[in-house]
Amino acid sequence: MNNTIVLIGRLTHKPELKYTSNNKAVVNSTIAVQRDYKNSSGEYETDFIDFQIWGKKAETMARYCEKGDLIGIKGSLRVENYQDKEGNNKKRSYVFVEKVSFLQTKPKKVEKTNGEITKDVMNDKDSFTEFSHEIEESDLPF
Repeated sequence: MNNTIVLIGRLTHKPELKYTSNNKAVVNSTIAVQRDYKNSSGEYETDFIDFQIWGKKAETMARYCEKGDLIGIKGSLRVENYQDKEGNNKKRSYVFVEKVSFLQTKPKKVEKTNGEITKDVMNDKDSFTEFSHEIEESDLPF
């Protein structure tokens, strides 16, 4: 049996980098994935799917990604059982990300000094080189 999930969608918020007590980097975030078909009202619905990414990939995502950026993730579905503060049994489902591709980022604002452009801070494509080819075309569901 195989537990593999491949998703393409937009980040719902800027990824927040955290470190565990063992100094391991982790990002917990959400990706908005638009469905391929319209509902009875003629609109596309969107699924909001939580994911978790670790290590250097988490650090890179937190550094370079913003809300609304288009990403591709490949990983496996994880389900955790836990008890809340009131002692109720709960479940949490999320995608444990093994690979990520940064597909499209929004242009960053241009910094100005005295009305003149001093630095164009558009996407730094070289920063994504080691991650940009991790999802193969054959991995995509379409």
